Amino acid sequence: MRKHSPALCLTFLATASPVSAAEPCPPRAAASLGWAIDGIMSGDRFADVYLDINEHGRPMACRIGRNNLLGDEGFWVCRAFLQQWSRKRPASAENGRPVTVQRKWIQYGVKHANAEKALRNEYFRDHPSERPECHPEDASTGQIVWQPGPILPASGN
Repeated sequence: MRKHSPALCLTFLATASPVSAAEPCPPRAAASLGWAIDGIMSGDRFADVYLDINEHGRPMACRIGRNNLLGDEGFWVCRAFLQQWSRKRPASAENGRPVTVQRKWIQYGVKHANAEKALRNEYFRDHPSERPECHPEDASTGQIVWQPGPILPASGN
């Protein structure tokens, strides 16, 4: 078996690696994406979700309001919020009393996803300094969107 010198191996690694690594993506602002379409379009599934949150910002109860969900989809939407969602408790909340917050749950339909995909392509055509790989979580793939809503007094308490 032939032995390779360490210098030869380092030379190979240096020439095999890219000349310059891609610049890191700039920090994203909290503002909406340049191609986002707010609201509900035909074909979207949606629900107004009401969550009672405790002093730690975790949901204790979930109710579905206005919606176009089918079958047991409301159960699965609430289950997702109850298991995965949290927020900082609002400063306006009274100590020890639950606070109800409203969120809008939207799952894009084909029309919505295609419209955002077209706007996304137009956005990157008009903004050549922006890189698509810096926006991997865009909604043009039909992902589920959770939009914030108002903070309401807790119901029934």
